[in-house]
Amino acid sequence: MAKSKPQPKQEVVPTGTASLADQIRSAQARAAQVVEQEAQRIKASEEGRLIPIDFIRMNIRALARAGSCDCKCALSLLEKDDN
Repeated sequence: MAKSKPQPKQEVVPTGTASLADQIRSAQARAAQVVEQEAQRIKASEEGRLIPIDFIRMNIRALARAGSCDCKCALSLLEKDDN
């Protein structure tokens, strides 16, 4: 089984007291978390269990046409969930 990259600790800063830079960092961290959760969900499925996790992440971004941008990718995933 392939090891996944260790994920940095996700810290969410309350928006009322955070600077704009902190809010952006928080949003980026949350977006990365959404992408990672989807990758882990696919990896845990019967169809995804033999696929390397890095390939799954790459495929999620490719399908979202997001390049390496977790924010665009997360928006695409969230919009898909809303429909």
